[in-house]
Amino acid sequence: MTATRTAPYEVRQASPVLGAEIVGVDLANGVDDATAEALRDDFWKYKVLVLRDQHLSPDAHVEAVRIFDEPFDHPKWLYRHEDNRLVYVFNLEKAGGAARWHIGGIWRNPPFTIESLTYQVVPEIGGRTLWADLQAAYDGLSEPFRRLLESVSAVYSDYPGDGTYDRPPATGVIEHPVVRTHRHTGRKGLFLSSSLLPT
Repeated sequence: MTATRTAPYEVRQASPVLGAEIVGVDLANGVDDATAEALRDDFWKYKVLVLRDQHLSPDAHVEAVRIFDEPFDHPKWLYRHEDNRLVYVFNLEKAGGAARWHIGGIWRNPPFTIESLTYQVVPEIGGRTLWADLQAAYDGLSEPFRRLLESVSAVYSDYPGDGTYDRPPATGVIEHPVVRTHRHTGRKGLFLSSSLLPT
């Protein structure tokens, strides 16, 4: 692990390719423009940011997300926080853990720009969220295979997800390119998720 300094807070890089811990930022009280710009730059660079001990209210969580992009108002999610409809409650005991690697929002176009999680209860064993760097995965491919993947799309069901934790029947399909170019950095990366429709 390496530590670097990005004004006006500390960045602790978690791995050579993905993730960093941000130390010295209090999102609960909002941030100034310079801090917001630095956070955005670090998010595009490290892709996953961890900010510990924030204790965010639902409203503060939504404002923290707005540093990076406008929050998405899910059309059919039933379990919204009573204090802010843009905060979606996920009960791990009721829903169970994710069984497959996935990308959020593949059922919409454009898909989600970011996902933001606030943990209210963190068990001592299990309950962890894992990330994979699909730009690094793309970089590791041979040039012929990159060209092949850049020429194809993947087809997904466009189920909207209604918060009941049971998938409703698919109402159609949606296509996404298998390789996408990041709109801020210009880097290419794979865009593949579980839940592809059988062909």
